[in-house]
Amino acid sequence: MKTIQILNTIALGIPLTLLLTGLIINDSSGILIIYSIWSLIITGIIQIILSLYLLFKNPKNTYLQIYFTIVVVFFALWYLGYGNKIY
Repeated sequence: MKTIQILNTIALGIPLTLLLTGLIINDSSGILIIYSIWSLIITGIIQIILSLYLLFKNPKNTYLQIYFTIVVVFFALWYLGYGNKIY
């Protein structure tokens, strides 16, 4: 579990670091902000993979079931909202 916590911290720290660096140095091309957005997408993928792994490893854990359900609902609403052009 300690490894997962470290991985989550790194996965959340990279986008924030890129975004803040891009804003602080006034990146006129916006490439650091774009990298930050891509990094957030990768973070979401990591979250899904970790939740699936933990859910299959501990299928009776109620907290993991709730977490996985929230992750799936979030991405489903995001996809449906994007498909219907709701911004």
